[in-house]
Amino acid sequence: MGDLDGKVALITGAGRIGGMGQAAARRLAEAGANVVVSDLARDRPELRQDETHGLGDDLAVMQQFAHDLTDEFGVRCVATPLDVTDQEQAEAAVNVATSEFGSLDILFNNAGATTGVGWFMDQTDQQWDLSWQVNTMGTRRLSMLAIPLMAANGGGVIINNISVGGLVADAGYGAYCASKFGVAAITKLIAKEHGKDGIRCVGVCPGVIDTGMAVANRRLVADLEGISDDEAWDLMLSAIPLGHAGSADDVAQVVAFLASPAARFVSGALLPVDGSMLE
Repeated sequence: MGDLDGKVALITGAGRIGGMGQAAARRLAEAGANVVVSDLARDRPELRQDETHGLGDDLAVMQQFAHDLTDEFGVRCVATPLDVTDQEQAEAAVNVATSEFGSLDILFNNAGATTGVGWFMDQTDQQWDLSWQVNTMGTRRLSMLAIPLMAANGGGVIINNISVGGLVADAGYGAYCASKFGVAAITKLIAKEHGKDGIRCVGVCPGVIDTGMAVANRRLVADLEGISDDEAWDLMLSAIPLGHAGSADDVAQVVAFLASPAARFVSGALLPVDGSMLE
């Protein structure tokens, strides 16, 4: 794996303990990058999957996480609030990276919402709009802010967390798949249009990953299929040839590779991290 010493990374959706954003922050810091971790840092009830698994993460918890990364790896890490649907907050988060560290070399668009999960004929306009605004427009918004900075600095890497739902549409995932297909298209467009600026854009496509969001997804599958949570989990795992779920760190290690010079000729690719679930 290539060295990221002195590089600056911004990660969205990094407020969830045990999530892919925090795992990626740890791997990038371990490789020597200075990291800005960001997330909502407030509650948005309309984005909750249920009463247990909301998306309103605590800024103080993120700040402690950043402090711990600084102590552990000897790099500089900071935390900042970021609702990816808010242009002012997006600009402020990017400004944190440039004001604290002087550049932005790596953007991991990890923030996402599963409000778009549900049967096609049952989903509301609000579910479609929220899914689009968070997953697709959030990725577009942060990327548009990062591209000029990266181009001025001779290049950079944008990594989009797409999920396998952006590669294959599945029954019961309605607006979620549509929004993630949009992210897949954005990934390839940026790679095509800004390769000349030294910018690589790649997509990482996790399958079933054992995180807090997977717990909520298990409940959604149970509701959709009319089965118990345990039966839903068994159903999800039965689709994976390796026979088990992935971990947040499985995704994070791929993100760290894609961000590194070792992947310097990888751009426009959509890389499944799914235990061969789609094959």
